[in-house]
Amino acid sequence: MKMSYRLLWLPVLLLMFFSRGVSRVAMAQRVADDTVQISLLTCAPGAEIYEAYGHTALRVNSLARPDDDYAYNFGWFSFSEPHFAWRFILGKTAYTMAQQSFPLFVTDYASQGRRVTEQRLALTPQEALRVRRGLLDTLAVAGYEERAYRQGNFGAWYTRKARWRYHYSFLYDNCTTRAVRTITDAIKAEGGHLEWPSLQGSAQQLTQRAMLHDYTAASPWGDFGQNLMLAAETDKIYTALEMAQLSFLPYYALDYFDKALVCRADGSRRPLVAETVEIPMIAPTVELPTPSPITPVVAAVVLLAVAIVLTWQERRRRWVRLAFAFDLLTMTLRGLVGCLLLILVLWSLHPGVHHNWLLLIMSPLPLVGIAVKCVLRRRGCDYYNYLPAVAALLLLAAIVAGVQRVPTPIIFVACTLLVRAYQPYALSRKV
Repeated sequence: MKMSYRLLWLPVLLLMFFSRGVSRVAMAQRVADDTVQISLLTCAPGAEIYEAYGHTALRVNSLARPDDDYAYNFGWFSFSEPHFAWRFILGKTAYTMAQQSFPLFVTDYASQGRRVTEQRLALTPQEALRVRRGLLDTLAVAGYEERAYRQGNFGAWYTRKARWRYHYSFLYDNCTTRAVRTITDAIKAEGGHLEWPSLQGSAQQLTQRAMLHDYTAASPWGDFGQNLMLAAETDKIYTALEMAQLSFLPYYALDYFDKALVCRADGSRRPLVAETVEIPMIAPTVELPTPSPITPVVAAVVLLAVAIVLTWQERRRRWVRLAFAFDLLTMTLRGLVGCLLLILVLWSLHPGVHHNWLLLIMSPLPLVGIAVKCVLRRRGCDYYNYLPAVAALLLLAAIVAGVQRVPTPIIFVACTLLVRAYQPYALSRKV
């Protein structure tokens, strides 16, 4: 009787053992199905001005489901929005996030001849899943708009654009900083942290202006225009470690990731990047336009030379009209540039443009001064030139003191104003 009682437990035990085995297999299968590869995508600069700094996105690739392969792009905007150019100048830049089928994303860049570098990250399954879950939750905050593209035998590719917007800040909150923050937050949430490299040593010092110059050096006029708008805030000196945490430029983030380490609470460390691959391009590499031989430096030197000749010869009556026309031209140019700088300083939401010492010599005042100059011209001497000369001296003093770095052509412009301040003495001399 006892034997038969014990035998009753045998099917129960077998059922429990079998169910545990099935659950483990199911769990293993679920983990395998959920295994994803996270990559940082760095896109090369393009020919358009808004493409000059490159682009950053994240790739989330399900290893078990090839069709579940998407690029997440935090730099999505549309030129079709009302008053886009004016809003961009004022810093009212409303960007959003988009999820794109990875083949669609990479085909777009490869067809433009823009190289895409993929850094496959050595994240744990938990860290990778946290990244994917965070991106999907962010995309779905306010819903999204979906568009499907049919690609023959390749099935459908999708673009899903989020309906929410964020204020795009080029220096502190952009496509690169958001991608980097997504990775660092996921690692931190799993009990780890990133150890950033110093690249060229701990003594390396960087400024945002110098970092931006690396991208625009090949275009002298573009670089000059950029430096006109950047104010003293961008000349703050950071260490390489600090700039790693503030990384806002795609290729700087690529370099930082390449040498970063993931540190765990147990003291273990591993490289953040497991593998780096270059995605093949469909079109030839983008070739930037050949710079004009007339660079801003050349133009500024010519301006100074003309000012010296006119100021010296203005005592001769036939040179007076030429000198007057020269002054009107330079005052008009300085006034128009000054209007733009004043708008940026007073009303723009862009960071890094609000304490611009160039307003000393580039302001709307010369436009008003044109009328004053026309009145003073009848007296034979233009004492109005003293005020720009004083402003030029103040600017040069600020440059020497290291308050703000300015493009080299501006130094020649300041010297031009000082030369023209000699005009009253030139006119008073007898021939």
